Amino acid sequence: MPVLKPVLSKALTLAVLVLALVLGWFAWDYYTRAPWTRDARVRADVVTLSAEVSGRIIELPVHDNQFVRQGDLLLQIDPARYELAVLHAERAVEVARAALGQSQAAIVANEALLKQRRSEEQRRRKLQSLSAISAEEWEKSGTDVAVAQAQLLREQANLGLAQANVQLADATLKQARLDLERTRVSAPVSGYVTNLLTRQGDFAQPGTPAVGLGGQCLVPRQWLFRRNQVAEDQGGQPRAYRLDEWRGAGGHGGEHRLRHH
Repeated sequence: MPVLKPVLSKALTLAVLVLALVLGWFAWDYYTRAPWTRDARVRADVVTLSAEVSGRIIELPVHDNQFVRQGDLLLQIDPARYELAVLHAERAVEVARAALGQSQAAIVANEALLKQRRSEEQRRRKLQSLSAISAEEWEKSGTDVAVAQAQLLREQANLGLAQANVQLADATLKQARLDLERTRVSAPVSGYVTNLLTRQGDFAQPGTPAVGLGGQCLVPRQWLFRRNQVAEDQGGQPRAYRLDEWRGAGGHGGEHRLRHH
């Protein structure tokens, strides 16, 4: 037993030394190869959305920090007056097209009338050369031709106006339908709702920010590490990271600056 005590003492000392070395190596590896810091700045790209038409918000199915997918409804503006605008524009298109049809029919009628007046003028010219009718009657036939030509020119001008009115009515209808579509504000990208600045029942104004939509990827722009933590880090390289404050949100970053502290 007296002989074993020095051996056990040396073995215990050696074991403690080995354990200390192992623990020291793990600590060195943790602080140099997997550094962490509380001093970091993170930037997330945020899309700020606003209504493109005015009206009262009748539906708001989202809340702050909610994840939404591209195309999901963020808010719904009361569409009633925009639906009426579409109906009014549709009737206006029908009226404009009816007027166009009348103008086209009037041109056909005036072309036929002009043809008739020219035929009568030619017939009376022959009769006048035979002294079968007076010069006054022959002159009247020429006047009738001129009047028919003027009426045809007028109807042709009216046709151009009617065509322009149809195009204008079509454009108004497209705008009304577009405004109706814009009463639904949907997510342009997938992400998290942030900066929700409106509530159901509020009156939305075009261009006024209503909600922000943060992308899924959070991009670290600057880390602050201790000097002994970054001895092997040259900066500018792609870096994997994890944000504890964001419940494990992580990704890859490549743009950063290192400051010695």
